[in-house]
Amino acid sequence: MKNPVCAITCLAILLLSLQSHGQTPAVLENNNVFTGTNAIMQTPLYSGTNSPINDTFNVFLNGYTEPSGSGGGMTNGISVGGITPSTATVVNVTGVATRMTSNCNSSGRTVCNTVGGYFVGNANADGAGVWGINPIVQDFSGISNANLLGGEFDLGVAGAPQYVRGIAILLGGTGTMPTGSIGLEIGGSVRGNQGFNRGIQVDDGSASLHAIQIGATLPSGMNLPSQSLAFARFDSGSLRRTDVSLRASSPGDLVLTAASGRSIVFTNGAMIGSGSSSNSDLNGQLTFSNSTTSSTYLFGGTYTSPPICTIAPLADPVGRLYIRTLTTHTLQLADTTSVSISVDYQCSKRD
Repeated sequence: MKNPVCAITCLAILLLSLQSHGQTPAVLENNNVFTGTNAIMQTPLYSGTNSPINDTFNVFLNGYTEPSGSGGGMTNGISVGGITPSTATVVNVTGVATRMTSNCNSSGRTVCNTVGGYFVGNANADGAGVWGINPIVQDFSGISNANLLGGEFDLGVAGAPQYVRGIAILLGGTGTMPTGSIGLEIGGSVRGNQGFNRGIQVDDGSASLHAIQIGATLPSGMNLPSQSLAFARFDSGSLRRTDVSLRASSPGDLVLTAASGRSIVFTNGAMIGSGSSSNSDLNGQLTFSNSTTSSTYLFGGTYTSPPICTIAPLADPVGRLYIRTLTTHTLQLADTTSVSISVDYQCSKRD
């Protein structure tokens, strides 16, 4: 994991060893369904004048050749190319395959971490651009029903691991992050507004607790709200805004913030509800049973100030109906005369 040069050197030694023992890829054609010319070359290859691709070490299978043409392009330490024939029956045809096995206890990933592929790009000049890895898949005009996967990460769990991550993006260092830095970006479109059908999808049954979990604003501390889930929009002046958000407050309120002067709108006949048929902090019923006082409701929430409540009897009260008790903990109604009726209430919290 600490020396990618070793991996490249070992690959070169392996290929040379195969050649020295007469085991060039051409000998393996029957098993691998390669039918064309195969070549392993150590000498530099330049695919043409002003070549876009310059190679130092090459493994070309089944008649593959580097494309020629004009203009600047790529210089490769090791270049692997191949063509899968239409008669192939193998499950996978792979340009570079590594299979590493660890028989070592890594002690919580602190030693003997065994890596299938290790790639490092070092930016060592002002304005340098580096990529750790840059996979590309593509089809071509006139091709239909192709299957394109930019990157696939498969995890096979048959034991009882203590640590599992599908993809971990781990930030480190002591530098200064740019204001517009992004941890995970999904961008681009085919044409016009034709982008992905879904930017992120969590398949059925993939998560047993949360499909998406958003952390707090700091790794630890007191009175920390969650980070916000922001919604971008373009206003009437074509100005892009991200002033509509959803987050959790530190006490546990769900805070939905609309743009200044705008509303929270429920569509398709949706209503605000408690999710419970029994009395709730949002709305419910209190009952008078031939009494001047109703049943008592104890709020489930913890409030700093008493909520604001309104009441509506389901029948005409005999006397005068009023809120007898309203505190941060309790709601009870009263009537100046003994009655047997039910009274709806609706309450809204303040803080």
